[in-house]
Amino acid sequence: MKPATEMVFHVTGYTDKIIAATGQVFASRPWLTFTRKQLTDDIIRGLPWLNGKELTAGQTTVLNHVISTGIRLLIQRGVIKKVKGPTTVEPEWQAVTGINLEVYKNITGDDCVAKDPAKVGNRALNLKQLRALNV
Repeated sequence: MKPATEMVFHVTGYTDKIIAATGQVFASRPWLTFTRKQLTDDIIRGLPWLNGKELTAGQTTVLNHVISTGIRLLIQRGVIKKVKGPTTVEPEWQAVTGINLEVYKNITGDDCVAKDPAKVGNRALNLKQLRALNV
């Protein structure tokens, strides 16, 4: 493992911390839906080593990639779903426990959620790998 000074964010284990923060955002407010921008802003506010700092282009790219990985992981674990409302323009996600099916329609396919939780490791799989495991 690289020393923290050589990493994109100078914090050891930043990927795990960002993924945990992604899950925490949904767990703390399951009744809300989040767009990518709202989720990113909330995560930045919640992590002291990101809050108030001007991110470089490289850091922004890495942050967006890690958040995408966190979203895929949470979908595969069945914790969140991609939803669509009557006025939805951008993709939105919501905690499974907070989905009101009268307002939001679940558009997450069954093949996106792992059928066996033991098959989903610490990192999110891409959709092709997940389908291969589920078959």
